[in-house]
Amino acid sequence: MKGINSFTKNEVPRWTWWILIAYIVIAGFAFPAELQLWALSIGWFVFGGFCVLNYKSCGRIHCSITGPGFIGVGFIMLFEAAGLFDIPNWIIWAIFGMVLATGYGLEFRNKKLTGSCYKC
Repeated sequence: MKGINSFTKNEVPRWTWWILIAYIVIAGFAFPAELQLWALSIGWFVFGGFCVLNYKSCGRIHCSITGPGFIGVGFIMLFEAAGLFDIPNWIIWAIFGMVLATGYGLEFRNKKLTGSCYKC
């Protein structure tokens, strides 16, 4: 069983997550309006892709939810950037919050039941 702070050699390094968070914040506030949605969709796709990679290498339960969830948010942003629909920002943030709450909630539940936050 892996410890909560252990890493495998294939796991995405923590500093990469901080760079992605900074990119999302910068894209959301500092990019020109005509590029903002495109840049944010790229950021969400990268976040989701890294979560999927982490799940394949380390097996954290939340990654199995957040990976596809963030890719889904990336598609929503991509469709909005392409002009297919206009969705209020609060809905995007609500979806993001639900994905995080579900992923980490299931991981917390599994940790309570089995003592591990990793897949069986």
